[in-house]
This record gives sequence, structure tokens and C-alpha cells, in this order.
Amino acid sequence: MSFPRIYSLSTVGILKHYIHDYLFHPTRTDFIGSNGVGKSIIADLLQMIFVYDKDLIKFGTDGVKKEERQINTLPYKTKCAYCFLNIEVATAKFISIGIQLNSQKGKRIIPFIVAKQAEITKHINELSLEKEELIFSKDLLKEKESGEKEIVDIQDLATFLHEKKGLRLSFFSNNEGVNTYYKFLYDKNILPLNLSQDKNLKAFAKVIQSFSKAKTLNLSGNQASRNLKEFLFEESDEDILVNFQKEQSELEKILREYESLNKDIQNLSNKQKRLISLRKLEQSHKAKFKSLKEAELQNTYIDLKQLQQGETEGKTLIANQQIKLDELTKAIESLPAEEEAIKRGYEEADANVNMFNRYQDLSNSIEKLGEDYDTPYLLDNFLLN
Repeated sequence: MSFPRIYSLSTVGILKHYIHDYLFHPTRTDFIGSNGVGKSIIADLLQMIFVYDKDLIKFGTDGVKKEERQINTLPYKTKCAYCFLNIEVATAKFISIGIQLNSQKGKRIIPFIVAKQAEITKHINELSLEKEELIFSKDLLKEKESGEKEIVDIQDLATFLHEKKGLRLSFFSNNEGVNTYYKFLYDKNILPLNLSQDKNLKAFAKVIQSFSKAKTLNLSGNQASRNLKEFLFEESDEDILVNFQKEQSELEKILREYESLNKDIQNLSNKQKRLISLRKLEQSHKAKFKSLKEAELQNTYIDLKQLQQGETEGKTLIANQQIKLDELTKAIESLPAEEEAIKRGYEEADANVNMFNRYQDLSNSIEKLGEDYDTPYLLDNFLLN
């Protein structure tokens, strides 16, 4: 089964239908009956639920007395009347939409939505009703103290439904509000068209009017096809030709733009291929450059380690040299004393040398005297002196 689909249609105070509920068959629904029982009113009500602009609403048939049907004549002996649809949006999930009609001439049709929450911008799953929560015609009736039942005005209906069934009713009483209503129907996939656009609204109104076989639509005879075309599009052959030529011109323009865009796409595709190639080259360059820098970094690291080792060895050498320097400094400081000692030693040595030389001379003299005086007495006497 496909969704959405109309599950039921309910009328409250509507001419010919009064307080009634109609269940729709999932595949096909037929309304059968003699003239004047209100078959075309069903199609008219469907039209009014979706087409807010009363200038676009065209009833399918006139009344029984051949009087032109008016919107304000549909409420039967009541100030206001309702028609609403229970729409199944998913299996056993429903949204209710409908309208209030007023018997006072010139009063607006007021669309409304009944959902689980008041914020209709929420997801459809949060808004949808369960089957047991559905509203029907009797749910819009309020029992008076006398025991009679009256139709609740839409101004009070929101409070009435919330207190009775815990549901939220939102109604739209101006053009801006109706556009919100149409946006809801479109955003929640209840309708395939956004009826806030005039073009869509007019086309949709025509389609619904065709369901009730509007009086302007004659589908008998040889002109049936032409009548259907004119009914749906309201255009003459000349208008169609003008529109055709206009559309043809627009299509040719689009084709030229397409050709230009196709060339642009081809150029962009070629550029994209070149860019992809350049990107690959860039990535390859970056990878190789990274490898190069990693190698340079590795070599620099090795050089750094060698320098650190040399620095350590240099520090050790400097420390040793410092020790030697300290020793030499101490030695230098002791040089004057050493020099003085050496000087004294030299003077002593010089004195000893002189004494030795004197001794040598004296020894030589003694030897010579010994030769001259070979008398031990005299030598001893000399040495003693």
C-alpha cells in the first residue's frame, strides 16, 4: 500500500451530509446515488480543503433547484460547518486536515490541522496520530446543559479537542497562515505540489474539479479531447501556439546554454585531469623532498653526535691542559727561588772551582817543591803553614 492516502472524510453540519463519516477504500471509492443526494458536494469539499482561494473554486454542479451553489450555503441550519480528512501518512499513522465553512456570506474558508503537537514544523512521526486517536464527526460536537449537541466554533475547538482527546488543533485564518498550511502539506509529503505557488494552485484546482465533472467539462462527442484540454489549460490554439513558440525559443536558448556548459564541463574535466596529474606530481615531489630532508637530518644528526664527541674530547683535553697549566704556573712562580738557589749554587761552585784551581796550583807547587826539596819535614811544615 502506498502512502499518503485518504483514510476517511467527515462532515459536520454540511448540506446533504450533516453529521457523517465516510471510510475510503485503499484502492477505489465510488459515490453512488440518485440526483440531489450530495455526491458532487463530496468533490466540492475536497476541492475546498486544498484550494483556499475562493476565486479558483468552481463547483461541479448546481443545487437541486438549479440555483448556483455558494460556499456560505453549504452549512445546513448552523452558523458554521466542518469537513475534514483523516490521512494515513504511514502504516497506522495519521494526520487530520480540514476546513471550517461559515454561513455568513463573505467569510473566509479556514483550513486547520489536527496533530499530536502544536508545532507543525516537527517531524511527521512526532505529529502523527495513532488509529485510536483519530477524530470523527461526533468529536466536533459539544453537549449543552440541555442535552442537545452543538457544533463548536473553531476559536474554541482547539481547547475543546485538547481537553477531550489531548490533541492539538492549528488553524489558518489569513493568506500568510494558509501558505504555512500549504507548506506543511508539501513538506510532510501529503501533497506532491507546493500550493503556495499560484501556478501549482491553479493546476491542482483544475485537476480536483475534473473529479466532479464540472459543468464546463463536456466529455461526450468528437470534441471530448479538445474540451478536456481547454478545461485543464483554458487555452486556445493560438495561445498554445504562442506558448509553444515561446517554449521552443526557451528550449533553444537552453540547448545553446547546454552546449556552452558542455564545453565548459569538458574544459573543466580536462583541467581536473591535469590538476590530478599535477597533484600526483606534487605528492611525489613532497614525498621525495621529505625523504631528502630526512636524510639530511640524519646526516646532520650524525655530524652533531661527532661534534658532541669532539666537544667532549676537547673539554677533556682542555681540562688536562689546565692541570698542566696550573703546574707550569706553580713552577713559574717557584722560578725566582730556584734561580736564586741556582745562583747561589753557581757561586758556591765557582768558589769551589776557584778553590780547586788554587788547590791545583798549590798541588802543582807542592810537587814542584817536592822535587826541589826532597825533605818530608819541609813539606809537612809548609802544609801546616
